[in-house]
Amino acid sequence: MKKGSGFVPIIAIVIITLAVGAAGVGGFLAFRDRKAFISREIIPEKSVIVNEDPKVAPAIQSQDAKFIQADFIDLSYINAISKFRSGSGHDFSQGSGETCRSMKHYFNVRRTPEVEQLISHNKGIPPVPDGKTDISIYSPVDGKIINIESDQIDIGKQIYIQPDTQPKFWVRLFHIYPLSGIKRGSQVKAGQPIGVIGQYQNTDIAINKGRGNYISYFEVMPDNIFAKYQALGVKSRKDLIISKEERDANPLECNGEWFSKNYDSDPGFGNFVYLNSRTLQTSKPAQETPKPQTKSSPVPTQVPPPPPPPPAPVSVVSKNLMYNQDGISFEYYWPGESGVTRLSTGETEAWVFNRSKSPITISEISFTFWLKDSVVSLASGTWEKSPLNAWDRLDYVNIGRGEYSGGLVLNPNEKSKIHYHIEATPLASEKQSAHVKVIFSKDGVSYALDKTLDR
Repeated sequence: MKKGSGFVPIIAIVIITLAVGAAGVGGFLAFRDRKAFISREIIPEKSVIVNEDPKVAPAIQSQDAKFIQADFIDLSYINAISKFRSGSGHDFSQGSGETCRSMKHYFNVRRTPEVEQLISHNKGIPPVPDGKTDISIYSPVDGKIINIESDQIDIGKQIYIQPDTQPKFWVRLFHIYPLSGIKRGSQVKAGQPIGVIGQYQNTDIAINKGRGNYISYFEVMPDNIFAKYQALGVKSRKDLIISKEERDANPLECNGEWFSKNYDSDPGFGNFVYLNSRTLQTSKPAQETPKPQTKSSPVPTQVPPPPPPPPAPVSVVSKNLMYNQDGISFEYYWPGESGVTRLSTGETEAWVFNRSKSPITISEISFTFWLKDSVVSLASGTWEKSPLNAWDRLDYVNIGRGEYSGGLVLNPNEKSKIHYHIEATPLASEKQSAHVKVIFSKDGVSYALDKTLDR
């Protein structure tokens, strides 16, 4: 054998070995990536969060389909739709990288002035579904219900749906009363009824792609469905979406989760698009503006009478009364009690009413709560005021967990609530105590309310 004749076979063996090794590594990495991809699509038992980078801008990418397959509500019931990034409702932007804006859409039903008055007198709570005049809510996609959870206020549930075709997204419907059989894990078809709302109840919808990436419902809606909105006067999707640049140039103000003022009451902010069959409106039609009602104004017969608690506060002596002098009164309500509002078992609050002719200034608030003689920690505290006989929010302040010093002004014909979330859910039968101390001034004179109450 000639010198060097074994060199070529050795090189061939080495090349083959390296090729096999590379294929094995590639296969392993592909398997690992596939496994990781599958794991990202699994929704944890107590979470609806898909593992997406929260810093990614929430814009729809070209490869993302317009996956909505059916509208979630019959538009014949709808009067107005809030714009994406509007100042309607409350701040809904957490985790998005944006702040103080509502990154969802409210769908407001048609109401007469008499119905608006009825709801206002029922603490802003519309009549619950009655099984006869309900408005159906439909799944907008083929998909899986990955979560159903309670709303912050006692109006229905929040339903999360993960689309089969776009599992990185989920649809979030608010204030829905789910139908029997609709539960976490249910598979649903587009257009399938999944719940109802009351005939005078509003609802809202949000679209998420990953953690905190909020997207307009209309960005993922195909043209054939959007054509129904165009038939009602909406010229383009841009009519329903405030861009990030426009909102940043015209910022809103917030106190915590809530807007600092009622932007809905100022048509200059253009929160809503109003639907009709002839023309697109960007301000509320004059004929639908609620008018002051007299005592003789009829209440619609189709609306059931409001359930307890009683209507907006009037000058009567309450069993919860702590103080009542010179037009200033304070009332206290225990966890789970129905009073001025309906409280959960984890909430408690005091109300202040100014029926005098002078403003008062609250400079100090101190609150302690006991359950079975043990102090209960407070999760949060807020102060919120509104007109005496209406529910438009005039101011909202975080007052801490039991101790506050500052200056909270309550003008004549205004009311305010001092509201606390407690880290307990006591039963009404359990021993409870509360200490309420409020220092306030009126006409240059200081007053002190200092009460310890037992339930």
